[in-house]
Amino acid sequence: MPAVKGPSSTGRGRRIDPNSWKTGPCPVTRDKYYAFLKHKSQSNYRGETHTLTWDEWQTLFPDEVWNCRGRGSEDLCLGRLDWDKGWEYDNVATMTRSRHFTIKKEYNAQQRLRSL
Repeated sequence: MPAVKGPSSTGRGRRIDPNSWKTGPCPVTRDKYYAFLKHKSQSNYRGETHTLTWDEWQTLFPDEVWNCRGRGSEDLCLGRLDWDKGWEYDNVATMTRSRHFTIKKEYNAQQRLRSL
């Protein structure tokens, strides 16, 4: 696959070469890797422990599951099973967004009870 010119309309700038990507030329794997990096960065920003590796992320999100993600209540997302623990392989699962929000809602209720 030949290198493709970048977004520059003047023809200058860096050329995009999918063969040089860390994840290889597959655009789906590249999207998953970019999402993994964003997820890791966001959890670090929030001060949450994040020990998931790229290989574990790929296990949690095979291609057929990756395409089922979204913002609807029955779409899939990655969620923690125990919100007192970090983003560890034994504490996360791919689940529907409705299940994710149910777990979070229960956790918040428990936190309110603890603070009384």
